[in-house]
Amino acid sequence: IGAIERGLVVDATLDVFDSEWLPAMFEREREDIRATHAALQVGAASPTTVEHSLVGKVGQQMLRRAIQLVRGARHGGLILVVDTERTSELPMLRLKYRFDQDEPSHRYRTLLLQILNAVAETTSKPSVGWADFASNESAHFGALEQEVFELSRVLANLTAIDGALVLDKRFGVLAFGAEVSAELPTPERVYRALDAEGRVRQPEAVENVGTRHRAAYRFVNDHPQGLAVVISQDGGVSFVANRDGQVVFWEQSVSP
Repeated sequence: IGAIERGLVVDATLDVFDSEWLPAMFEREREDIRATHAALQVGAASPTTVEHSLVGKVGQQMLRRAIQLVRGARHGGLILVVDTERTSELPMLRLKYRFDQDEPSHRYRTLLLQILNAVAETTSKPSVGWADFASNESAHFGALEQEVFELSRVLANLTAIDGALVLDKRFGVLAFGAEVSAELPTPERVYRALDAEGRVRQPEAVENVGTRHRAAYRFVNDHPQGLAVVISQDGGVSFVANRDGQVVFWEQSVSP
């Protein structure tokens, strides 16, 4: 399915979560959690490894839900994902409300490990993936899924505070109410991705967007390993990343 916009064919069902570049940004963190789970399985009678699909899909579902909740609330929001767990390494951000780096702020990692262990305990297969979790209808699995959903709600609520929600790539909460420094240079030009991988791009003017988008552009221009998700008050969702030295944004397809 496509659409004609400004004389160009655009993918009207563009889903960034189906791309290769987005999960690649979190590859190091996926491998870390898989290694942690593998270490816990050493003493098991039948050790089970977890596939990339399970680790990645849980994170995707959590982020999707948070975005949908922000859209439903109609207050808009900005989520910044940084490539560090140390707020001291973020001079480009003015962090109004910081979190202590303890278990509550890293709740997602705790829940993810619980999910991986729960899936492993219900099978004798050498490896498990997303389908093994999604197809299990036990109350325990349902409770874990509900906890992930509640975390999505917490993240969505934090975006209602003026400023950005800042997460690390393990989805640990670093701060909220953050401002992207106005002293950072705004890129002269940004590029709209016309496909999920961003291989086909269309140059766009920076002046025609709101403050959240401009802040996202400045952030990824200065922090090329980072990711920004902009949710507009009208429900539009944009992913912004630095690709090959260019600031690229994807207008995410969303459900009505």
